[in-house]
Amino acid sequence: MFKYDQIFYNEVIYHLEQTWNRKLTDHEKHIAIECYRFGRKIEAENEIRILEVK
Repeated sequence: MFKYDQIFYNEVIYHLEQTWNRKLTDHEKHIAIECYRFGRKIEAENEIRILEVK
């Protein structure tokens, strides 16, 4: 799976910490990072499908 710069992960972690009004545990941070990667993968696959149709 793709790896992204830490800044992208930090943005997701910061957003969740602000939304939940607490620091995430290491486990929660790991899950957030894996979900971010998965979401970006799905987004990229959808973009490819759109470009193939054109």
